[in-house]
Amino acid sequence: MKFTEILNELWGRVKGGVTLAVALATASIVGIAGIAVLGPGAPRIGPILGGWASKWTIGSDFSVFMVIGSLGFVVGSFIGKRCSCAIRKWFGCVMIGGIPIIVCFWFTDYCASRVSLPESLKVTDCTNTMMRVRLKVPMGRHYRLALSVASGLTNTLTARIGVLDGAFEVTNFEICSDRIERECDFLGAKEEYDLEVLFNRAPPVSAAIWLRWLQTYRQRRVEETRNH
Repeated sequence: MKFTEILNELWGRVKGGVTLAVALATASIVGIAGIAVLGPGAPRIGPILGGWASKWTIGSDFSVFMVIGSLGFVVGSFIGKRCSCAIRKWFGCVMIGGIPIIVCFWFTDYCASRVSLPESLKVTDCTNTMMRVRLKVPMGRHYRLALSVASGLTNTLTARIGVLDGAFEVTNFEICSDRIERECDFLGAKEEYDLEVLFNRAPPVSAAIWLRWLQTYRQRRVEETRNH
């Protein structure tokens, strides 16, 4: 077999693999998006599809996309030579239609796992001068505990917060109406802590302790799925 014939056969297999991989990957993306958007409204099976779609994350979709695309490449490389006419006919259409969809999906997955947005969670309303509350830290980074008080407070309100991990005190610090936030990089994602809050005087009705942090869309979807 001549060298050019070897190259032509190799190119035919690669072309067949790429064509089928892109076609199946694009079909999987469109199918998953269609189920997520239109599935819940389907008669009879709508609730089933809606519940199934609510448990999926972009990470799950990306895994399906990768598996189907890899399987398509393997199968396409074997049938590329036998179906060379069909491959030649559909190669351009599949590339033009499929590559933009795959690039958009990849970009969406990248943003969902890299771009962080600010989130907040009310830990507790401040109803007494001494309180003990349980805090379950969500997934994310750059955690901060904040004291929220009504604007126009004339007297300084100070809270000393002790962070306990079981019987062990991780740290303690003060936050007040003049300095309402404190960075808490010692908090671990998905960990649980006890917070002991001691005020210097009776807090106003509007006072509350908040947790603020940065979280990606993928992390938020994972938590929503687990809590569903």
